[in-house]
Amino acid sequence: MLPTIEFFILIILLSALSGILGALTGLGGATILVPIYTLYLGIPIVYASGASLISTIATSSGTASAYIKDRITNLKIGTGLLTATTTGSIIGSLTVAFIYSHHLQYIIYIVFGAVLLSQIYVQLQRSKFELPRGVEPDWTTRIFQLYGKYYDMVLDREVEYIGVKWWLGEIIMFFAGYISGLLGIGSGALKVLAMDWAMNLPIKVS
Repeated sequence: MLPTIEFFILIILLSALSGILGALTGLGGATILVPIYTLYLGIPIVYASGASLISTIATSSGTASAYIKDRITNLKIGTGLLTATTTGSIIGSLTVAFIYSHHLQYIIYIVFGAVLLSQIYVQLQRSKFELPRGVEPDWTTRIFQLYGKYYDMVLDREVEYIGVKWWLGEIIMFFAGYISGLLGIGSGALKVLAMDWAMNLPIKVS
């Protein structure tokens, strides 16, 4: 076991490296950080998941504030999806407590591996088009007012968009929250499915 100061410095360096790799690959830093904590440093996965979840919240909050400042974030859609995500994360954290109380930790490893593979697959299959094409409004668009617009500095124009299949987005975001609470990661693959694929939102908005 490393001395406390050296261990702390190593944690900082590995966390920074995971954040960089996570941003470059689109998998998220926590997805890379948890295996390093458990396999390399020997930290129990329950502690590794908790620590990575805190870093995920901090990173996401910082990134989200920048998008809000640029008026890209749709707060109405985000708040609606947040309800499902929060509910799922609470149930996920309760599931973790049950798993560890019954010494079923292997389930966590199996689920984590499956989620990691799904994250890689979704990133590879992600749409090449930044803006959805040919999206027709449905009943959820009208009832929940899933309309929005933002100024895209790259395209140098104002982009108008609509969201569809609100109910499907809520279901997927619930499971995204559940996975986050269970594993302590961002579960970006499911969020991509919910907002990019199910609700047909632009990548920057999602």
